[in-house]
Amino acid sequence: MRSVLLFVGILIGLAAAPARTQEADAGNDERLNYAFASQLGSGIYDVSGRLVQIYRAPFALPVRDTEDREPGIRVDLPICLGLFDLDAEDVGATGMPEDVSAVSFVPGVALEFAVLRNWSLEPFVEAGVAWDLDGPGDAYVYALGVKSLATFRPRGVHLLLGTRLVYVGEHTPGAEYDEDFATLETGLELRSALARAVKGHRVNWGPYVMSYLYLEPTKVWLKEKPLEVGSQYEVGFTVGPEERVDLWRFEVPRLGFGYRFGDGVSAMRLVLGAAF
Repeated sequence: MRSVLLFVGILIGLAAAPARTQEADAGNDERLNYAFASQLGSGIYDVSGRLVQIYRAPFALPVRDTEDREPGIRVDLPICLGLFDLDAEDVGATGMPEDVSAVSFVPGVALEFAVLRNWSLEPFVEAGVAWDLDGPGDAYVYALGVKSLATFRPRGVHLLLGTRLVYVGEHTPGAEYDEDFATLETGLELRSALARAVKGHRVNWGPYVMSYLYLEPTKVWLKEKPLEVGSQYEVGFTVGPEERVDLWRFEVPRLGFGYRFGDGVSAMRLVLGAAF
């Protein structure tokens, strides 16, 4: 527990630092914020009139289950594909393009500590590379944070309360500034069991709500004028197995659909994995 609390303290210190994204050179209008895109999740986003498509496959490899005195270990292997420079009017006239503007692979390791029977803490760290397929703007992306998840079971339903504090950054070789930001995410989900099982596995579904608070307003670059983001919100639902199911050693993810809005960004989001 002391190690976890020390980790949280370091993270809060990083989050409180001024985000260098705010100090970026306003004259540079050919930039992509890979760090921001890596946290969005799969979906089609309308960012101040420009469309951004993100497709994120959250592959996860469980290494060890959580026990009384031993933390669980999980290796995350997310692959993210992105189409960034789209104009809504052009898409309406010609349809969605088939090429991919950027690809990122940012693997990580997460430790799950069982604090109480219904409450877990999960510190994590990630580091990887994003490749700009339209230019020389490749970048190194990194993230660290801690996730809290509490589960309650009133009257036969599952009530999940999740919080995630994360610091994300990127470094582009040759750039004058690195991009970084920190967010506090809070989610509430209510799950109830479906009447029928799927191949012997119990399945549940439920609605969720989320808020994203950027600890300092963050400017996001998508090859055009920057967009300042301070807070966002999301509503949606997910469906999936009640207990963890592995397929070829990979965990079968939950599936869902959500709508994200706030500060000039709206999105129809496809949820792959837990909502939070």
